[in-house]
Amino acid sequence: MNETDAIQTIMRVNSLVSASMGVGKDGSDPLEELQIEERLIQGHQARQIRRSLDIIQRIIDSPVDAGLKGEIKIISNYDEYGIGKLALDRLKELGIRDILRESAIDSRIYTRGSIVLPVLRETGMYSRDRMKDELQKNNIERIEKINVIPEDFFSFRVQNYDPLARGFREIEAVYVQGELVHPSRFVHVIDDLDIFLLRGTPLLARIYTACKALNIAQWTITQLILRYRALVIKYPEPKAKQNTAKDWMDIKSLVDDIKRKFTSKSVAAVPSSFEFEYLQTQFQGLDQATDFLFEYLSSVSGEPQSIIKGSAQGELASAKEDKRDYYAMVEADVREKKFSKVLRYILELISFEKGTELHETFLKYGIRPGDVKYTIEYEPLSALSPLEESQKNLVDAQTASLEIDKQISSPRQMQQWLHPEREAFEGGEVVPSDPFGMDELLKKLSGVGGLN
Repeated sequence: MNETDAIQTIMRVNSLVSASMGVGKDGSDPLEELQIEERLIQGHQARQIRRSLDIIQRIIDSPVDAGLKGEIKIISNYDEYGIGKLALDRLKELGIRDILRESAIDSRIYTRGSIVLPVLRETGMYSRDRMKDELQKNNIERIEKINVIPEDFFSFRVQNYDPLARGFREIEAVYVQGELVHPSRFVHVIDDLDIFLLRGTPLLARIYTACKALNIAQWTITQLILRYRALVIKYPEPKAKQNTAKDWMDIKSLVDDIKRKFTSKSVAAVPSSFEFEYLQTQFQGLDQATDFLFEYLSSVSGEPQSIIKGSAQGELASAKEDKRDYYAMVEADVREKKFSKVLRYILELISFEKGTELHETFLKYGIRPGDVKYTIEYEPLSALSPLEESQKNLVDAQTASLEIDKQISSPRQMQQWLHPEREAFEGGEVVPSDPFGMDELLKKLSGVGGLN
């Protein structure tokens, strides 16, 4: 065989191959351009990906769990009769926290999101007999249960594609296992609905490529470290006359036994004494190899790297700007868009239930369910430290004093701004020169935290 023929028999094999992760392929060019394409992840596959990679589960779950931090308060326009507390008690009976968590997580992993569907007992029959009909709230007898239905069990259609029509972009109906359900009987939780594709863009779809790249990078680094590491065993060299097949079989048995007890991709044996050591290549900068991927993943998900990487007891160790942005995202994307949407719908239904303590209170005081208005309040995601609280009070006091001196605002306006819990001065009452004790407050706070 001449040299040309020999070269033709050479076949390139890409050693960095992982069929399970889709990394590389035999004979492929490692510098080949990466093809970016939209990936549709649905149903069982979405659940499997979330379970299989802890980093994805943290990114999906952490903002939802942060949003559920602390107590949820329900305030009504009839709270002198304890309506808000009674409504909250009924929500707790229905397991509202689990419902909020499950529906929010589903909306972050499923392309069609999830629907929250109360199972109702209505006057004369169960709601299953009337699913296609508009819900008449006055017919509600009791909420039996609230189901969170993942996308595997439902599909939906849009009412109108005419941008000039009233029902443009609105969902007309949902089909649960083929059965038509009227929109008044459920609340749909979904991210970024595309009416033409009839699906949304969940967070999982946005972070999947970045998470896969990070997984590949970590796997590749591990392979490099293991492939360039060998365990060398030094053993007594057999004498020439005793250099038999049995001797080499004993050596092989020794090597095999050591391989089972040490983590290494390769083992070498050389004549000497029964000593062994690791020989490995030192790679510089591997600890920084995935930093840019964590930064990219943080940018895509809107979550600080301390959440993505995991930190002790879920505490944020990131900068104040990261904290502020993260908490703002939880407030807007999780609490308002998801939790409050579900809560407002359920609160409206429980107002019409019969036989509950809430209903009995309505009857006692002559309150009509349709007249009750609810406000939802969440516990703040972060509380100021004593130092931060003092600094804030100092700045607020300085601002108020400046605005009064410059006649930008009146003392009464500043009082209401600084102390909204206090009653405003009555008209005609003489206002002292320092009505709020600002001078004293400034003296106390000067020097706190290094401020002068």
